[in-house]
Amino acid sequence: MCSLALGADGGRGAVEEEEDLPGLSDSGDEASWEDAEDADLPHDKQQTPCLFCDRLFTSAEETFSHCKSEHQFNIDNMVHKHGLEFYGYIKLINFIRLKNPPVEYMNSIYNPVPWEKEEYLKPVLEDDLLLQFDVEDLYEPVSVPFSYPSGLSENTSVVEKLKHMEARALSAEAALAGAREDLQRMKTKYEQKVTEILYTKIHISSKIRLNKLEDTIMLIKGKIEEVRLPVEKVDVIISEWMGYFLLFESMLDSVLYAKNKYLAKGGSVYPDICTISLVAVSDMNKHADRITFWDDVYGFNMSCMKKAVIPEAVVEVLDPKTLISDPCSIKHIDCHTTCVSDLEFSSDFTLKITKTSLCTALAGYFDIYFEKNCHNKVVFSTGPQSTKTHWKQTVFLLEKPFSVKAGEALKGKITVHKNKKDPRSLIVTLTLDNSTQTYGLQ
Repeated sequence: MCSLALGADGGRGAVEEEEDLPGLSDSGDEASWEDAEDADLPHDKQQTPCLFCDRLFTSAEETFSHCKSEHQFNIDNMVHKHGLEFYGYIKLINFIRLKNPPVEYMNSIYNPVPWEKEEYLKPVLEDDLLLQFDVEDLYEPVSVPFSYPSGLSENTSVVEKLKHMEARALSAEAALAGAREDLQRMKTKYEQKVTEILYTKIHISSKIRLNKLEDTIMLIKGKIEEVRLPVEKVDVIISEWMGYFLLFESMLDSVLYAKNKYLAKGGSVYPDICTISLVAVSDMNKHADRITFWDDVYGFNMSCMKKAVIPEAVVEVLDPKTLISDPCSIKHIDCHTTCVSDLEFSSDFTLKITKTSLCTALAGYFDIYFEKNCHNKVVFSTGPQSTKTHWKQTVFLLEKPFSVKAGEALKGKITVHKNKKDPRSLIVTLTLDNSTQTYGLQ
């Protein structure tokens, strides 16, 4: 029995523009594997240059400390100022390496940032220690989806099928964080990594060797659409593909491709059920900070700026106290039966108002489930009333708040489709209270 695991980094998806990516190879050439081994050398044997001078350092922490004290460049401030997460941080580092901008310029940048292009995902320096730094260490800790291992370990009807073929598998907690129970029951595991930086960052091959799992886990580097597997079919596909608002970055497309090509009859995809929900929000303070703020900026009317601010969906953690309605599901996805075209959709919704107030925004979030053949169903939620996750919630601010009363039904319509210019991003259109607004999630 074989299982296929499609790799992702923290819910952030693969890059589609392959011409901008570093070359990938699935050849069996020993030299290429030896190069990969070299990438796993301990950090204390590697050095990386400062972003703004020629000084060399043996860790990202030392480099950033030097940048702060000697060049007045604070990476922590830069990351928080621009809300950078994994890909944004990678682009920032490569932008500085490639363009060599002065510190004064970097500190003066406001949105839009100049490193948005996908070309900045390609490493400028080989084995750049700064690209191996986990930018999320700069943020406060959040929940990670340990529902994945429990999704299998708590369901013996699924586990026993894998366990029957898995006498040799050992604990693999260090090899794939949080996946110990899954890997104890898997004969073979395939790992897709789309960019060189993802592969380098995780150092996954060294963790496999450390846990003596070379005969259990096989890594195949490349896009699932391009690599060739050594088997025709697999029995289980597991992937942590979710993006903001579930569908951002279009990684589910690759999972569905793998399902259609490699999943054996009767096989399973996990998570198998996913839902997207909306909820109404009332937060006049945040609305004032982001929208009405522009009506009077130090005595100047800059309300024209609202046209640029409102269409941008905001990814943030909501205070549960600001929720003023029950949630309403707007999309249900069964990964066993859905197809790529189903991922663009329109849905009418009705929100039951629970608190008389001013509605300032709608917020979206997703839940995922392990259900097929599972006697103990497992759910992982990114909702505002659940444990905080790095997916947070996606907030759609309204230009003009309107009054709602407890007990009434707030009806609307939402349309979600991919941006034709950038299929990784989403365009969301909301019709609510007799007005329509289009938002971008990018």
